[in-house]
Amino acid sequence: MILIYEIISEAKKAATLDEAMLVLKKYNTETLEQVLYYAYHPKAQWYINEFPKDFHKPDTYPGISYTNLYTELRRLYIFQKGHPNADGLTEKRRHELLLQILESMEPPEAEVFVNIMKGDLGIDGLTWQKINEYFPNLIT
Repeated sequence: MILIYEIISEAKKAATLDEAMLVLKKYNTETLEQVLYYAYHPKAQWYINEFPKDFHKPDTYPGISYTNLYTELRRLYIFQKGHPNADGLTEKRRHELLLQILESMEPPEAEVFVNIMKGDLGIDGLTWQKINEYFPNLIT
């Protein structure tokens, strides 16, 4: 199984945005579509917009982390403004949960998790409009 950060990394290396979009399309999964949706939806608002300074990289080898975006994306709501379960958390608790999630993933996968909330996966020129060209009506 190819991890989400590997797909994003390959798309970043593409010579053009259209080539990057073809990479994303090639590896399309429900999880990748969710990543694109949450990262680029113009109305998405998040409590987190930077990588926590007290993050400690796990001391595991690549490929044997406890979890990845395929399993952790379902907990993204914890950091979404307007979600009733997120709005009820204290800032301290939200930070603790973020560290638990990030430290259970490979560091590049954790970076994608935070970049979703930043609204930028690092693919030059990528917008929700461009996403909708290749993934029709994904972001409405």
